[in-house]
Amino acid sequence: MDHKSNQASPSEGGEILRLVKEIREAMAARDRLSPKPTGKKAQTPVVGKKKKVVKRKLSKESIDLMKDRLYTFVEIPEDELAKYYSKEFRDIYAAKKVIADKIVAYQRALISQYDAQGFAEDETEVTDEEEVTDDKDKVEAAN
Repeated sequence: MDHKSNQASPSEGGEILRLVKEIREAMAARDRLSPKPTGKKAQTPVVGKKKKVVKRKLSKESIDLMKDRLYTFVEIPEDELAKYYSKEFRDIYAAKKVIADKIVAYQRALISQYDAQGFAEDETEVTDEEEVTDDKDKVEAAN
């Protein structure tokens, strides 16, 4: 199996891509709860365009940094939430907690992949019209 830094395959993906999609879905659900605009451009679903999965090998340094700085979320005890915070706040807080849990699951999946195989591949889905670069953050319209 060839492990190039940017490898494209028909849209199927694996565990990592599933987790990335869950994070995006949870963020979209949170944004629907927010009473004011977030300043982010709304994404329109891509219809009729063929998607492919792009895999990017992560460096040991990236995995080590991820291990050292696993995503954290400040939890507020349920009794305090109920007593001191509005329903609107509690709903948005719950949505953000779901996102945080999914980000941690994604990070742990990458770390586990690295520990088991000696490498980790991040996955993202792009259409033919989107530019694929070595830097995942520069995959246009992927976020």
